[in-house]
Amino acid sequence: MKPADLQSPDPASLDDNEPSLELAGLLHVLLRRSWVIALVAVACGLAAGAYVQRIPEEFQSKTVIQIESQATRPIKVEDGSTEDLRDPLVMETVIENFRNRSLMERIAHELHLADDPAFLGRSDPLPASEAEVVALLSSSVTVTARPKTLLVDIGFTHSNPKVAQRLAASIVDQFLLQNTAQQVGQVEAQNSLLLQKEAELKAKLERSELAVQDYKNRMESVSMDAGRNLVEAKLQGLNTSLTGARSTRIRIESDLSMLQTVPGRDPIQLLDIASVAADPQVAAALGRVKTLEADILALSDQYRGKHPRMIEAHNRLEEAKVEEAKAVRSAPDRLAAQYTEAQVTEQTLEKAVAVQEKELLKLDEKTLPYRRLQEELAADRALYDAVQKRLKETTVVMDIKPVNFRVVEPAVPAVRLPNRRLIIAIGAVLAGALFAVGVLAAIFFLDSSIKTVDDAERWLGLPVLSAIPTLRHVQSTAQTLALLNQPDSPMAESFRSLRTALSLLGPVECRKVILFTSAVPSEGKTLNAVNAAIAFAQQGLRTLLLDADLRQPALSLLLLKNNRKLPGVAEYMVGAQVELHATEIANLSILPAGAHAPNPAELLSGERFAELVDTLKLQFDRIIIDTAPVNVVSDTLNIVGAAQTVVLVVRNGNTPRKVVRRALELLARAHVRPDGIALNFMPEWRGIASHYYYSSDEKYGGAETYGKNYHAAGRSKPKAVVPTDVAAAKPLAPSAG
Repeated sequence: MKPADLQSPDPASLDDNEPSLELAGLLHVLLRRSWVIALVAVACGLAAGAYVQRIPEEFQSKTVIQIESQATRPIKVEDGSTEDLRDPLVMETVIENFRNRSLMERIAHELHLADDPAFLGRSDPLPASEAEVVALLSSSVTVTARPKTLLVDIGFTHSNPKVAQRLAASIVDQFLLQNTAQQVGQVEAQNSLLLQKEAELKAKLERSELAVQDYKNRMESVSMDAGRNLVEAKLQGLNTSLTGARSTRIRIESDLSMLQTVPGRDPIQLLDIASVAADPQVAAALGRVKTLEADILALSDQYRGKHPRMIEAHNRLEEAKVEEAKAVRSAPDRLAAQYTEAQVTEQTLEKAVAVQEKELLKLDEKTLPYRRLQEELAADRALYDAVQKRLKETTVVMDIKPVNFRVVEPAVPAVRLPNRRLIIAIGAVLAGALFAVGVLAAIFFLDSSIKTVDDAERWLGLPVLSAIPTLRHVQSTAQTLALLNQPDSPMAESFRSLRTALSLLGPVECRKVILFTSAVPSEGKTLNAVNAAIAFAQQGLRTLLLDADLRQPALSLLLLKNNRKLPGVAEYMVGAQVELHATEIANLSILPAGAHAPNPAELLSGERFAELVDTLKLQFDRIIIDTAPVNVVSDTLNIVGAAQTVVLVVRNGNTPRKVVRRALELLARAHVRPDGIALNFMPEWRGIASHYYYSSDEKYGGAETYGKNYHAAGRSKPKAVVPTDVAAAKPLAPSAG
């Protein structure tokens, strides 16, 4: 158990939403499940093989056309503009037009394909529907533009080579006929529309001309225009003068308001006002004072202060300052006169501006109708001219059939297409493999369990003391005692590493009592506790295994010669005398859980268990305690305080991180932080980072003990390792308390 001031890790502080890019772990999963990927890929390949056997041989005939670089568009003949068919969008439009439904229907009708058994590829005398024929034609046509050219390849694929050649030629012929008919019809329709529009615009233009001439005769609009220009120029000059007068009046008004705040017309404060300082008399007085001060400064280099010339200069300076003060004090009166004059000027200009504005409004009332008539006439004339120009051009080209395409290479005899069967089969195999990889990757990333040492340390914030594999080909639970059955196995070595890690946690006297627990059943905590105890015993340390899992005890079944409920912890908790049992393993004894207890949580609460541990610490070098899962029952939380070292056993790839964090929260409430993690049941792998992966599987408990959610249905109970000789039991009696 940790000191009281040691804070337990806060599981809530660990961000469960942090992206986990476990690429190395995913690689291991894919390599370990490579047989699944191979199986899915083979299944897809077999399915594709069965499919491609029914694909008939196909033949393709091609013809090549060239798109003219410039195509005349009668729609825009008024400016002689043309449409550049080299534009990618135009090229794409042309290509799509080869696949449109109207062209397919035209071909089907002209060639009577609905009644052609060679085209339909069947002997049925009944004709096919129009939809079937169009669908078959559309799926068989291929149109491809050659890069950096105006050439387009049109191909038709069919199981009959003659049909393929005939339809490849027909597609181009019908397309050219359809395109020509569309353009000729477009020109004719436009010409008819232009003739009608020309008559309407001509009548409207004549009416507009008459209206303008009539208004001009009545109102003499030309002289009004000249007069309006003069009024506008005069109004603009008056507005400029008014703006200047208003600015002057506002400035003087502001300075007058500041003068009212100066007590007794103090010259110093008056000079801070801009209008006062700019007054001509004040400016002259200030200039004289500055001149006299400069003269005194020049005389001071030649004469002393009492020299007649110096005295005379100072007298003149004093007189100048007196004059300056008088000029400053009289400046407000002059400023008031300027304000009155500015007001009169502003009012006069405002009246003049108003007169000119009225005059301009009168002129506008007369000229606005005339301007509207002129604008309408100009618009009508422009429209009429444009229609006239377009009508002349469409009349010229109406009898000329536009040619935007020409055949460069007629339809050639159909050639056999390359066999696609192998490509389809290989594609199916690759698709199946990719699908299997995707499913395995999705399962891997959706799995929130702890799968590696890095996972455990990052998500739980605790060091991993050892990564525990399992023995291969295990036939019974007893065979999981690797240190006895397979001492040279990786599993046995991992428990020796666990023993070393526990020994390095601190001084021996502070690490004698080691408690193993887990979040939920089937984590392998009993397996770790027993093998850790065997490891300490093989090191020559007097070791005791204490079974504190009163609900599902398993230590007696593993290490003693019978599987009956021997008296143990449960009896000691109620005050009975119990015995410590020696095992066939040197230096290893066991204190069983005892008889079935109806109330284990209440039995383990209180100080009696701590008293038991303190008593046993005097007799043994190491005490290993096996307990119940923390999240399932509260038994462990009642006794965890008696331990000096707590190991949380976590099963690889089994328990979600949130479940383990819940266990850490419960232990934190009991003021205990686990010293580390034993990462159990690691899958075996000899590839990259192989020390993170081992193999095997195991279950814990039953529905009658911890609930059906953690019950491993169909699992048989482990068989006991029966020793040949057992030492005499050692009595252990509780204290009088």
